[in-house]
Amino acid sequence: MRIRYEGIDNFSECESLEELDLSGNTLDDWSCQKLGRVFRNSNLRSLNLSNNPLITNRGVESLHWIRSLRTLTITGTAAAKYPFLELLSTVNERRAHTHTHRLSTHVVITSDPFICPLDPFADAIKSDDSGVQDGLIHIRIQQRNGRKTLTTVQGISDNYDKKKIVKACKKEFACNGTVVEHPEYGEVIQLQGDQRNNICQFLTKVQIAKPEQLKVHGF
Repeated sequence: MRIRYEGIDNFSECESLEELDLSGNTLDDWSCQKLGRVFRNSNLRSLNLSNNPLITNRGVESLHWIRSLRTLTITGTAAAKYPFLELLSTVNERRAHTHTHRLSTHVVITSDPFICPLDPFADAIKSDDSGVQDGLIHIRIQQRNGRKTLTTVQGISDNYDKKKIVKACKKEFACNGTVVEHPEYGEVIQLQGDQRNNICQFLTKVQIAKPEQLKVHGF
């Protein structure tokens, strides 16, 4: 859909709209602010702003007003070059302060063809908005051949798609990773190297777990 800043007001009568593709336009940060105001109380769940090169992290952050938003695509924008975890954390924090309803704090930002729902995880949550971590997550370091190490993450709620979490971690930490089936613990995430600090920061910033729910083990 071809649209400019001035045309965004035309969506004010489209509160029932759930998906909107505005890719390939000349929208900027001011446009994002207006989108945030226009769709604040709408049913919009998916917004594609890819290939709008003038949109920066400031524009993306202003979309926290859209309480129903679950998936946001920013491929080909200036914002896509911004540190993902920092952007994700900022948007989610603003959403949490702006909207009191718990479900409104879950959004997904995608900056690639890889979808890391703003939680990253609207897309990584399997059931309908029920991605709540209620137990401890155990993070362990294992010695492999020679000096090689492996970080394992066990105990993430089954409501989350662990393969999508691994995909996000591989990109953020620049390491290899996979999900394996453990006979006792079920699905366990494995990451190459000592990623204990990284994974703790990641899980708290994307609001999968609280710091007190993370138990880090040594060798």
